[in-house]
Amino acid sequence: MPNRGPDAQPDFYRDTWVRYLGYANEVGEAFRAMVPPSVVWLSYGVATSYVVADAVDKGKKARAALTSESGRTTKVAVAVVDTFIWQALASVAVPGFTINRLCALSHYTLSRATRWPLTARKWTTTALGLMAIPVIIHPIDRCSPKDSPAPCSATLRHPEGCLPPPPVGVLGETTATPVDPVNELPVSPALKSQPEPYA
Repeated sequence: MPNRGPDAQPDFYRDTWVRYLGYANEVGEAFRAMVPPSVVWLSYGVATSYVVADAVDKGKKARAALTSESGRTTKVAVAVVDTFIWQALASVAVPGFTINRLCALSHYTLSRATRWPLTARKWTTTALGLMAIPVIIHPIDRCSPKDSPAPCSATLRHPEGCLPPPPVGVLGETTATPVDPVNELPVSPALKSQPEPYA
């Protein structure tokens, strides 16, 4: 699961056991040789429901964090789509395809290289698929940008899915430090007034 730091509020969909519902289809794929196809499709339904729920949740958080009405609908839509696409790939499509091919290859290899009974080959294939799940899901979670399961787009740089409002001074003026748009690092006021080296 993503590491959000000691002061961050836990995310119900990403920091609790609910996160593992997104990998239900990998379990279904591991048991494909043992259960009817309808059970495998049911596992995909559970994983897809998790993806949709997380995308809706991130859209609600984006709407709540935005104080200006300007572009709010667009930013909320980007947060939802951004989360849905990443979760659909990282939680359903990529690991599901990986476990499917691994189990198919394992069953084929056992059929050609051993004389084990069919039941033994099926259980071995299922066991290999189940053991592979934690091997592939943790690297996927760690590869997510900014320790968030959804890749933040250019308009949504905040880990929760939208830009937080800048701090406000005593007289109401904003006190946000200018940020270098390329490196996303604070810009010193003294350096801000210097001319561009290649201007």
